[in-house]
Amino acid sequence: MNLASLLDLVSQAESMSETNILQSALFSLMGRLRATRACVLRGHHGVWSTQEPLCKGVSPFELDQSDVTYLESLGGAGTVHELEADGRQGRPSGLTERGFSLLVPLTSHGDSLGVIAIGMLIAPDDGKFVQQYLELAGMLISIAVANSRHVESMRKATKELEARNLLITSLYESAHDFTQGRTDAELFKMLQFRLMGQLMVSSFVVYLKHEYHGDEVIVVPRNTPELEALYPDILECTEPTIVSEMSDDHPLKERLKAVNLAMLAPFTLHGECVGILAIRPKLSGQEFTKNELGFVESLGNAAIAALENNRLLEEELEKQRMDLELSIAASIQQKLIASNPDHRDGLDLAVEMRSSRQIGGDYVDVIPLDTERTMFVVADVAGKGIPAALLMATVQASIRVLATLDLPLTELVRRINTLIFDSTEPEVFVTAFIGVVDDNSRTMQYINAGHNPPLLVHGDNVLTLSAGGLILGVLAEPPAYQTGECTMVQGSTLVLYTDGITEARVGMDEFGVERLSATIRQHQASSAREVLSQIHRAVGEFLGEESLNDDASVIVAKVL
Repeated sequence: MNLASLLDLVSQAESMSETNILQSALFSLMGRLRATRACVLRGHHGVWSTQEPLCKGVSPFELDQSDVTYLESLGGAGTVHELEADGRQGRPSGLTERGFSLLVPLTSHGDSLGVIAIGMLIAPDDGKFVQQYLELAGMLISIAVANSRHVESMRKATKELEARNLLITSLYESAHDFTQGRTDAELFKMLQFRLMGQLMVSSFVVYLKHEYHGDEVIVVPRNTPELEALYPDILECTEPTIVSEMSDDHPLKERLKAVNLAMLAPFTLHGECVGILAIRPKLSGQEFTKNELGFVESLGNAAIAALENNRLLEEELEKQRMDLELSIAASIQQKLIASNPDHRDGLDLAVEMRSSRQIGGDYVDVIPLDTERTMFVVADVAGKGIPAALLMATVQASIRVLATLDLPLTELVRRINTLIFDSTEPEVFVTAFIGVVDDNSRTMQYINAGHNPPLLVHGDNVLTLSAGGLILGVLAEPPAYQTGECTMVQGSTLVLYTDGITEARVGMDEFGVERLSATIRQHQASSAREVLSQIHRAVGEFLGEESLNDDASVIVAKVL
């Protein structure tokens, strides 16, 4: 039967493509059987047709549905069908009209590989010989084609595996490089190099939510207005997407195609989409694969993690700079307090200010006016932190300057009120207590401008010093302030404080004035420093595990 050429096809299937195998098979069959035409018919999605390389002696053609139905009903490899002799209904007229008389199905494990159609033979051999020859030829050709497909599938799988390994290696290297403390500009340049090196993509766009980066749209390598115009609508694309595979009714598909974007990959941080990496098509014109889509998504996430690290690092550095500045400010503030005298003739003094933050809005001061008079000041600026501390410093400087002018208390308070009103917002105010003690008369004149009333304790008697008027800074012309007066006999203890002491809170319970007065009465025989320490100790025991929620400042003056 001279099947040597077909046997060679089987042995060479690993090195030949399916098309080459079928071409060689057609030439062998036509030569052996002296046929004038032959072709290979293959179906795809119900359409059976021929292709130019596999169509000998006849032009490529498609078959109608009746022919397709007939071909799909043929048996497996090793069978031969003679069209003229076939008595079944629906015989393929399209094939007989083109001069084909023999059909040889090609199958492998029940799957159709195609059908070889052979034309009329010039000098027909014995019919039995032709039948046997084509039966064996059909099986050999089927084996060769199946082997070729298997080898091609293995090659493709190997190639995909190698490409995937290359992408994984590149991704690992990129993730390592992204963590090397690079600037944002260096990160974007590295991202460009990786995309170009692995996918041959030279241009991309980064769209970021504003809170994650100052620049919302970064186009590499140059700015393009039409790309920027996609922001913020493009942030709605929160799934990795190949643009050509998007549904036609997607609202962004046409806009993305118009600006030549081919792939979108979300930036994800802590499970939240914070931006989009959009890239242009490959320079080669090839379509992106699913593996490449996954690579771009992972690469983008490595890049956004590095960007986030940069942002957090910058925040940490800024926090450190701020902490340093606050530390310096707190040191200056404490030095201002520490400059207060610890005693005056006839008075034992102790002053301490504790801030709930590094710097606070409390102001306590002891100002010697002359050899016989001492001014006490305690004030609390609305708010906390730097703004309150700045206003406190202004108030302190103003009071220290005004104290040198020997003004009546009412005038001094009026001027401070005007200063605060003119230089702050309406919602900012200051509570204050200012008192002047005369060592000779042992009396104190004072004005309480909406502050927590100081306590003057002597034995079991506790006097609250509340005479005065409105808080400072609320009205340009407040009602006239009233001056109060009290006598400070020997053994008396005067305690001025801010609301961080009495309003120290555990749940709904406050430390309160009663606990403060009880602490002062209990320790009034002690030194001013000891009384102050006992006040803070009592507040600390009351709070337990809780912390101060406001600045807590105290002046203690004991009359000797």
